[in-house]
Amino acid sequence: MSSTRKSSDPNTFKQERYCSSSAYDTGLKGNHVTKRVRVIEDPEDRALIYFLQQESHKEGGLERVAEELLEMFPERVGTPTMVKLGKAGDDTYTPDEVRLIRDEMPDSCREEFPLDGDEIDPDFSQILMPRDYDEDEEPSGAQYHTGCPDSYPVRDFHDQARLDASELADHLKVLCLDPSKKLDEPYSKLKTALARPRIRPNLSSYTNLWNFCGLVEALYLYRRSKIEAAESELAETEISQRILDAMDYALETKTLVIIEGLERMGKSVTARNFCARHPGKAIYMSLESGFDEKTFFRSIAKAIGVSSSSALKAIDMRVRIEDMLQQGDIVLVIDEAWALWPQLNRVRSAPKRIDWLRLSLVDKGVPVVLVSTPQFYQQCDKYEKSIGWNSRQLKGRVKHHELLPAELSSKDLEAIARHKLPDADNDSIRLLREVSESIEDYVAGIERVVTRANYFAKKQGKDGAGPAQILSAVEEIIPEEPQQAEQPKAAPKRTPKANSARGYHNRCKDISEPVKAGGNSRNRIRQSTVEEPVTT
Repeated sequence: MSSTRKSSDPNTFKQERYCSSSAYDTGLKGNHVTKRVRVIEDPEDRALIYFLQQESHKEGGLERVAEELLEMFPERVGTPTMVKLGKAGDDTYTPDEVRLIRDEMPDSCREEFPLDGDEIDPDFSQILMPRDYDEDEEPSGAQYHTGCPDSYPVRDFHDQARLDASELADHLKVLCLDPSKKLDEPYSKLKTALARPRIRPNLSSYTNLWNFCGLVEALYLYRRSKIEAAESELAETEISQRILDAMDYALETKTLVIIEGLERMGKSVTARNFCARHPGKAIYMSLESGFDEKTFFRSIAKAIGVSSSSALKAIDMRVRIEDMLQQGDIVLVIDEAWALWPQLNRVRSAPKRIDWLRLSLVDKGVPVVLVSTPQFYQQCDKYEKSIGWNSRQLKGRVKHHELLPAELSSKDLEAIARHKLPDADNDSIRLLREVSESIEDYVAGIERVVTRANYFAKKQGKDGAGPAQILSAVEEIIPEEPQQAEQPKAAPKRTPKANSARGYHNRCKDISEPVKAGGNSRNRIRQSTVEEPVTT
């Protein structure tokens, strides 16, 4: 309802007056884009539109996408004739070439390039008509341009056709929302051309943008570059391949898949990488802390790009989420899926999150991947015993359960270490593997050492971590203990459990004990490098 209250002093500073500024707009709303997607037939074309919607929520938004497009495809800027002729610099266009290019430009630009002898239309003076008459039979009342150039420099047309990134970004936004903007180059026509290593611009397509040839074609190439970059960012291991295969299965069959494995095995990294490899087809989200319904739906809404304002109720966000996901084009990857279960000490009714996931997503053909530790099924069993809930309703809908190995192999650990430090020597890679195995931290252990080693290298003004920095990081995490004189044997003590704090330090100590020179990665690194002081 409206309010008649007014500020007594209009000059009083209030923070709230800026909260509705358009500068805070974060991207295209997913439920609005879904309406546009519903009128597109080809699944790949729908994925392209969803890809742009996802990019609009990343840093820089579609303005960044537009800048990268113009940087990648400068040869596509211009009209089809300009791109075909390929002239540049100090070249000039002939009168016939000027007329061809002029016909491909909007009316507002044509009048900038009149030619000597062009007829001026009395009703539409901005539209130029070439002079075509016999001088002895000149019609009465006709007017013609005189004193105009016979040709124009190429740079004049390039200046007119120059495309600003903000203009291209605005066009991309309209392309994602306006159903009247047809894709002049659907994927079905571009499929063969996109398979070639080098693609020539499609000169027959404007896509409602006169000064950029083959826009949709360029967008597909841009999206492919993102996929290729994502493929190079993940170390290939047995576990990562099994996770990727399970997620591919969910995407292809539009079913529910559960991926279960211990912590620190690379599940989350691989899940994010899968979504990066399938832009416009997969969305990654990690459940946030909190067991209330508003927190749950808000975390999903922020991940998929629909309204997630704190002022919205849970039901409002849920409707928007269902409107977008029930289209069935996007696989929702939920990490930390054990948090779908409510806390047992607050159990009074059926698990609402699980039931919503089952009834509103899985039963509607939405592909879903749940990534979790063994807690997921443990919570499920406890919940069933606590209130008698029928777990078969959920388990019967799980079309694939990927149970990951309990540990990473030495080969996989070295592959991860090599991926993190591609220039490291074999001894350094072996040492990283030994550390991760010793503290049983696996991927996280390698990342911990690499991050610290890179920090040391940066402080020393180096481009990347070398053996000396890696060794310093390892010895900081797992210090070697100095040899001490033999002590009288004490009474035997109980061996601490492997997962206790003392057990953790004992495991760390195993790798620290000195062995013969040449039989330990640390000693080999010391022998092959000159110690460099590291300031911590």
